[in-house]
Amino acid sequence: MNDRNADIALSNLENFCERCQVYCAVVLLPGINDGAELQKTCSDLEDMGARGLILMRFANSRDQGLILNNAPIIEGITPHKIEEFRDIVTNTAKSHRMRVTGTPLWDPVTKAPFALAYHPEKGSTLPSIRRSATIITSRVAEPLLSAIFRQMGEKVNVMSLQKDVGCLITIDDFMDLDLSLVKGTVIIPGRTLAHEKEIKKALSRDGQNRIVARGPDRLTVDGEMSISMSEEEVLDLEMEAFAELIQAINALGV
Repeated sequence: MNDRNADIALSNLENFCERCQVYCAVVLLPGINDGAELQKTCSDLEDMGARGLILMRFANSRDQGLILNNAPIIEGITPHKIEEFRDIVTNTAKSHRMRVTGTPLWDPVTKAPFALAYHPEKGSTLPSIRRSATIITSRVAEPLLSAIFRQMGEKVNVMSLQKDVGCLITIDDFMDLDLSLVKGTVIIPGRTLAHEKEIKKALSRDGQNRIVARGPDRLTVDGEMSISMSEEEVLDLEMEAFAELIQAINALGV
C-alpha cells in the first residue's frame, strides 16, 4: 500500500498478535494480492500468531455493492466472481491452520451465511408458514434463502435484486424488479438503504397495492462475525431470526 512506515506497522501487528487475539482482513484484488501473494500473507500472519483472516471481496461496481455513484473505484479491475471468491476462501482455509472466512461469503467451518440451508433438520423445527409473501434479497443470499424456504412449502418465494449485498440495496435496485412474480406482501432486508414509502411506490408500478415490511436487521452473519463463532452459535442465531421473520410473514402475509 506504499506505506512509508510499513516496517513499524508490521512490528506493531506482531506485538498485538503476541498479546491478544488478532483477526486480520484482506480486501482481495485479482492479480494484486491473491494467488501466491495471498499465500505469503497467510503464512506471515500465522507465523506472527494471528487467530484468523477474513477475505473481503473487492467491489468496483454498483451491483457489487457501491452506493455513492463512484464506480469504478479502480479502473481496469474486475473483481472475482462470487463462485471464484468462495473457492479462494475454501482453498485458503484448507491450506492454513488459522481460521479463514470470507465476505460476502463464506465460512467453511460454520457454513455461514445462511447455515440453515445445509441443515434441513433444523429448518423443520421452525414455526409453520401460514400465509404467503415475497422476500426480496441480494444475489448472494437468494439461492441460500430459496433453499431454506423450499423446505417449508410454497407459500414464500424469494427474489433477488441486482445487488450482491442485501444491506447495501438502495431504491434504484428496486426499479428493475419484475413485478409479475411479486406477491401482495413483500419483506425487504431490514437494513435496506431506502425509505418504505419510496419502496412501496417502486413495487406498485403495476397498479397493485402491496404491503412492504422490513424483516429482521440480521437473518445470519457473514465472515466478519462468524470467524469467532462456532457452527452451533451461528445456527442458534439464524433459528431465532428466521422464527421472527416467519412471525412477520404470518402476521402480514396474504
